[in-house]
Amino acid sequence: LDVGVSVGRGNVDADEVGTKFKYTGLSPNVGVFVLKQSKEIPISCFLGSSYVKAKYSADVLDELNLDMTASGWIFGGSLVREIILSPETSVIPAFGLSHSNLKVKLKERFGDSISNEGTGTNFNFGIGFAFQFPSESVFFVNPTVSHGEDNTTFSVNVGFVINTTPHRDMGWSSPTVEIERKWE
Repeated sequence: LDVGVSVGRGNVDADEVGTKFKYTGLSPNVGVFVLKQSKEIPISCFLGSSYVKAKYSADVLDELNLDMTASGWIFGGSLVREIILSPETSVIPAFGLSHSNLKVKLKERFGDSISNEGTGTNFNFGIGFAFQFPSESVFFVNPTVSHGEDNTTFSVNVGFVINTTPHRDMGWSSPTVEIERKWE
């Protein structure tokens, strides 16, 4: 079970209204590997969900004294393969599909608001790079391209995976352990 929180910042060019919006978002997420890569299984399959909450800013919003927020859910899955380059370094290509249901709300200072809800489906492709530390924590960098009906986005996720399970000898060797033995 994977549990995490993502924080994001970015820009949206809105040609229709002639201004650029900046956003800051917070997204708790949860996921599970329904298939885990092993000697017998060549890929992993990951299913996950996240709740998204974002706040937008722009000069036009400030001038009109408006607040703009977005919230909603994203569900998706990915096929992932870890390619071990060394005992400490892996490359992890991933192909995925995600579906979102988001609501954007525009609220004025007297409390009146309007909102627009929309859904979308995206195809995602990323190539992650993972670097394992002696503590078994992992630092990762994951550039990703997402393509949907009306947009294509590029993002870079950077983070740490902290090992919360102590190492236990299960009586079998993982592919990583076998590679470490070959490097010795």
